[in-house]
Amino acid sequence: MQRPELSLTLPARLHWSRFPLRLALTTHAILLALGVMLAWRSGVVHSACHWDCEWYSAIARSGYGALVKSGPEALPGQGSWAFFPLFPLAMRLVSAVTTLNVAAAGLLLNAVSLPILLWLTFDWTRKRHGIRDARFFCLFFLLYPLGLWFRLPYSETLFGLTLMLCLTRLQAGALLQAGVAGALMTAARPTGAPILFVLAVAHVLTAMKNNRQNEAAMLRKAGGSSLGDAVAESAALVAIGVSGLAAYMLYLHHTTGDALAFSHVQSGWGRHFNNPLSHIAAGMRLPHAATLVPFAVIEPIVLIWAFAVGFRIESAILGVTWLLSVSTGLNSIYRIVPANPLMIVVFWRAARSLNTTWKWGALGLFAIFDIIIGILWIHGKSTLA
Repeated sequence: MQRPELSLTLPARLHWSRFPLRLALTTHAILLALGVMLAWRSGVVHSACHWDCEWYSAIARSGYGALVKSGPEALPGQGSWAFFPLFPLAMRLVSAVTTLNVAAAGLLLNAVSLPILLWLTFDWTRKRHGIRDARFFCLFFLLYPLGLWFRLPYSETLFGLTLMLCLTRLQAGALLQAGVAGALMTAARPTGAPILFVLAVAHVLTAMKNNRQNEAAMLRKAGGSSLGDAVAESAALVAIGVSGLAAYMLYLHHTTGDALAFSHVQSGWGRHFNNPLSHIAAGMRLPHAATLVPFAVIEPIVLIWAFAVGFRIESAILGVTWLLSVSTGLNSIYRIVPANPLMIVVFWRAARSLNTTWKWGALGLFAIFDIIIGILWIHGKSTLA
């Protein structure tokens, strides 16, 4: 019998052409190299670090302030407790290892994390929806104008990374790993815990559907689980995942006496719970909110369309994010939902059916808008605050 030859060919699912990793790494090589220069070229950091970055940097340097009026140029009632701890902790760790200042460490951290976020998003999308043109997907992701915050010292990249890690680990059936990723996610943003509950409910609903139709589970690599198993797994996912939020709440209770200080201090930014429609109506009457209302109105319309075309888990996660954000005000609504990797996937779904000319035209417009928004950011335009 002839012995089989040893093949050194990479499996198709790992081959670089299925995911142009070289493209992603090349695109961000400049950002990575820039990290080496940041130690002495502080002007770059100063231009990139505005608003929330200043809060994160202050927390990374000195910890959470004990007084309500704390942080850089804080207004009365504002406090650092509104900003969740994962990103400033990561900034402080990178700063300690590299000796860069904390804002520069945040830039370097996101430059390293962004290609990983791209890979996780690509892997999730390929397995759920299929990707015929990997290069277009990656260019679409990297040039997406509202992805600017992935490249700045903001928490968008780290939050997106933990979200996609949780999704991909659930997709592979690795419950413990998904729970750990969920714990990091709930320590990164206040929307992390509600998203975790969405994933748990989706897992149970998928098991119910599988019991009826004997189909593969939506969030598992193969096979399925009984309804009872799915409920137990979802409960375990939530129990592990909320530990990140619980740890922060315990810290706040110990230092301030208010475990929900991160929520109560939002009033310093004019945020308060109300009917989302009331906030949108109020925004129409306020000149400074004129640019926010279109985002608040268009986003749910896009998500309804995404749900209708089969992007249900993505639209559910983004819908909960939109609801929680607009329920407290319109601040940063152009960033909280659009600068989420799953929203990029939704827009990619809308663009993937275009012909080649329109695809490249869209990417060209993306590049132009990306440059314009970057220039506005460098000059500290308050419309991007």
